[in-house]
Amino acid sequence: MVVNNDTSQAFRIINNTTNTLFTDPGDGSLIPVAMAGGPFRGAVVFDSLTVRNAAFYDAGDNYVIAPAGAVVQESGGFIASFGIIRW
Repeated sequence: MVVNNDTSQAFRIINNTTNTLFTDPGDGSLIPVAMAGGPFRGAVVFDSLTVRNAAFYDAGDNYVIAPAGAVVQESGGFIASFGIIRW
């Protein structure tokens, strides 16, 4: 997930309850960037993603995050997402 539209860091959700998200401690603390009730958005993280030959990948209302150069749209392929972030 991405908090407050700060795409410099994503947090993996490892569990949840009705009103609590539990993130991977290896991703760092949410305390400096998040507050109760604050905005967050899903993120789909890839090592690489290639969409080609008129294929369509829909990430919904989530970000797509991958290393620079690892997201490729070719030969009419299309990726739909809130945004593509290249780390």
